[in-house]
Amino acid sequence: MIIRKISVFDGVQKFEYVKEIDTGGKCGYSMTVREDGRESFYNAWNDLQKIIDGHTTNAKDIPVFNGTTVILKQIGIKYLETNVQGKIMRIPSYIKANGLVGTKQTTLKFETGWIALNETEVILVEIMIKETALFIKGRRAQEQLFEDVQ
Repeated sequence: MIIRKISVFDGVQKFEYVKEIDTGGKCGYSMTVREDGRESFYNAWNDLQKIIDGHTTNAKDIPVFNGTTVILKQIGIKYLETNVQGKIMRIPSYIKANGLVGTKQTTLKFETGWIALNETEVILVEIMIKETALFIKGRRAQEQLFEDVQ
């Protein structure tokens, strides 16, 4: 499964992803859920804020969002594909984000350009991707949706 977009805002989770199908091709899917995720899902989402904070500075290298409240709404993910011993590996290499930033006086929308990820940031995005895949497969706040009961 290749996660392309993740959106978490106002109690709604939206995902866009690609899966390989039995006939050998790929098919794109989107999913909108009004259901709580596990705590680890939201922790991973909140950790992505570190990437946004680290890459949004002005010409004087001062953090743009310093002293404001930032609400991350959505990220898009681009992958680098590489061949490792005959197996295609996809590594998240760039993210693009949007959301809201607010002060006591006003709230504004923001959108970043594509942000190149460093090694530490790749790990944070990979954790979010893993949590998103688990969410899509049914791992939610109540733990397992599709578990067989005996």
